[in-house]
Amino acid sequence: MKEIDTLYIQLLEWDGLQEKLQIKPISDSGPLHKGIETISITRDADYGLDAEAKGKDGRSFLEVEPSALRRGEAIPIGIVRGKSPDGAQVALKIFYAGSTTFLGTVTGEVHVQRVEIDYETKLEPAWFSIWCLNGPKDLLPTRGTDRILRTQVTRVRSPFGEPRNPDHKIEAAGGADSHSKDYWLVENNCFKLRFCSVPKVFGPEWSRNFAVEVFENPGQGLSFTQSQAILEALSFPLGRRLVPVGRSWFSEEGHVIRTESFVPWGINLKEECSSPDMPPVRFLERRDTERMVAEMSEAFFKLRDEFALSRGILDYRMARSVPAEIALVHLASGLEAIMRAWFRATKSKSRGKYFPEGEFNSIVAKSFAQIECALRGKPNAERLMRRLKSANNLGVNEQFQTFFNEIGLPIGDVELHAIDARNPFAHGGGAVPEEKIPELVYTLRSYQTLFHRVVLKLIEFQGEYIDYSSLGFPDRPLLKPLGGPQGDGKPVPF
Repeated sequence: MKEIDTLYIQLLEWDGLQEKLQIKPISDSGPLHKGIETISITRDADYGLDAEAKGKDGRSFLEVEPSALRRGEAIPIGIVRGKSPDGAQVALKIFYAGSTTFLGTVTGEVHVQRVEIDYETKLEPAWFSIWCLNGPKDLLPTRGTDRILRTQVTRVRSPFGEPRNPDHKIEAAGGADSHSKDYWLVENNCFKLRFCSVPKVFGPEWSRNFAVEVFENPGQGLSFTQSQAILEALSFPLGRRLVPVGRSWFSEEGHVIRTESFVPWGINLKEECSSPDMPPVRFLERRDTERMVAEMSEAFFKLRDEFALSRGILDYRMARSVPAEIALVHLASGLEAIMRAWFRATKSKSRGKYFPEGEFNSIVAKSFAQIECALRGKPNAERLMRRLKSANNLGVNEQFQTFFNEIGLPIGDVELHAIDARNPFAHGGGAVPEEKIPELVYTLRSYQTLFHRVVLKLIEFQGEYIDYSSLGFPDRPLLKPLGGPQGDGKPVPF
């Protein structure tokens, strides 16, 4: 257990589950049997949720067999409710329970997806904090926080042979102050928040931890999906996936009202948290950081659903957590999701078709009717007709070229090479030879930068992007294609 400085108010600084929490009594055992008396919950080394239940019933907790569950996956089987030692109401979302019985006592492992603590204060929330792992490493906060500790010591003694005299006393004041630059303000037409670096004594040591303090309509309570949308919008310009582990609601005076703690989702969180930042643009001056993040996150947030940016950014983040060969497939999948969303949107002129749908149907209607009549009763007739009716759709490579043209994004040989490099790995290709790994890494960086350029163009960013395909990662105008390793517009043969 880390030693916490007295300058910190723990529940203001980090997630509500910082120490082992014991639930007793159990008011509603939910899917577990009635003999359960206590459940203890704590964070494990990977910052998941470990729970242990104890009872005296002598029966198993639940008649289910353990299954191959990965962190973050959930098979909800019910809610268990009880109270913490300080009287707060606690609800656990349980998705697996297994137990052993010894001499009439049951001790078992309980897999918990979420812990909710309600302090029943009846206070109105003024803001809520989203607690996140994997914050940016290279950006320096622009605004400062003062933490002030004041103590008052009074010594009182009675004079010789006289009653105690309260006026006969000596007072001394002491305390400690600290000031640190640890947050940015991000304010736009979609949200108003502080993005705060969490003191190092809180959260896992292998992550740089951040809090997102949201001030818009906290009383209405954003859903987890809405909170995730805010984190996605912030993550894109910052160049890292903000990984939520909990949320807390506070009153105007800073009193905690309720908290949620949950299992973070990820393939290998420790490795992900050790990776470098990869922002799409460079924040040259610290005073510009707030403005740029506010503008870019607002545009991303507004277009998130229309252009499937959430799905696209998910594949993009996955690509940073898997081997490079598989990463190319994820990047292509994410970019294709955005492209298909563009073709569904009203801004697309082609809609991904050779001819407008109505015109194509009028041209082929008579011929298709004749073919359908001739095929009636034949094997695979319906499948063949579906293939014929999809003949108006552009092929994938043609869709990419049309998509880039429609959004006004010039591309060159480096981008085209990266797009083609995905194909062998998507169709059964294995690992590349060791001597080809440098070329593969350059190609991967090219595809990642292409993804950045597409999103930047969709959100109407006007500045320069970081070209990760080139040595030294230079800045280039958004409308200038990738430079490749030597900056000459040529890809590495692969």
